Amino acid sequence: MSGFFDKLPEISSKKQAPAEKTVFDPYAFLNLRPEPQTAEDRFKEAKELLSAESNTAIQYLKAAAEEEHAASLDLLGMLYATGQLLEKDPKRAADLFRKAAVLGETSAKFHLAMALREGFGVRRNLEESFAWLRVAAKEKSPEAMFALAEAYDQGLGVEKNAEIAETFFSQAALKGESRAIMRMVRLTSEGTHLNPKLCLHWLFKGAAVKIPVCLLAVGRYWLETTPKNPSRGLGFLEEGALTEDPDCLLELGFFWSSGRFAPTDIVAAIVYCHLASTFGSWKAAQKLSELRTLAQREQLMEAAGIAAFPSSQLVVQETIKRRNHGA
Repeated sequence: MSGFFDKLPEISSKKQAPAEKTVFDPYAFLNLRPEPQTAEDRFKEAKELLSAESNTAIQYLKAAAEEEHAASLDLLGMLYATGQLLEKDPKRAADLFRKAAVLGETSAKFHLAMALREGFGVRRNLEESFAWLRVAAKEKSPEAMFALAEAYDQGLGVEKNAEIAETFFSQAALKGESRAIMRMVRLTSEGTHLNPKLCLHWLFKGAAVKIPVCLLAVGRYWLETTPKNPSRGLGFLEEGALTEDPDCLLELGFFWSSGRFAPTDIVAAIVYCHLASTFGSWKAAQKLSELRTLAQREQLMEAAGIAAFPSSQLVVQETIKRRNHGA
């Protein structure tokens, strides 16, 4: 069973290639970048360089950590915890989280609490984990609020209390914690807690933090609810497409092929269905086959040109740009 530190997104994810040529940077070319003078400056520079110049970034982080810079200790701990850029070392990670937590770093308090909950690099201690979660939650950490709600819900280091758990789930959702928002959506969409108006509130909240299923639901809401607002619905669906969500991509394929909300655009429909099919949507594959039989050669060629962009996000961005230019 995977733990908290196995499910984290890439800390040092590669930055998306720019669509336009970047401005020449003589500092980077000649290696004349000014050396950061303070621990805080080293930390900020390290975050900027994690993807492009990871060795330099790690040097800056370690130097700042030596000066007991709490945020640097925490980030360094995360690199050791996840095995990104540094060899995975749970014990070293837990030690760094504890140092940063004692120095007052809120995110480190949460990370230490999760390490203690799972016995990650440290002896498992649910009571101490709960204590650190309470502190981090008081400091308004949405992740800590959610984990504290889980503790009350499951009895992790504290006696079970469903009422308190729901309070913290709700607080975490209000702070934008995705899992908490989805819990509130489910809670208000079924059973004895069914409340369509409140469910819609949480769906909009989820859309605001780019949860794909919420973007899809809100997009459909604006397309189908009276009075309809197709342009607003389209915007939410395009936000979902930018997250590479196959359902939002497929919905856009139907949007542009149906002619219900805007003039039919076979090129856009083909592009979106192609992307959705590459992410595993069999419905999109079926629709794509149908669209190809309807399209003219010039439309197929134009769609192929857009789909040839090096990343799915660039493909979506180019399709949106094409729409904005009235193609």
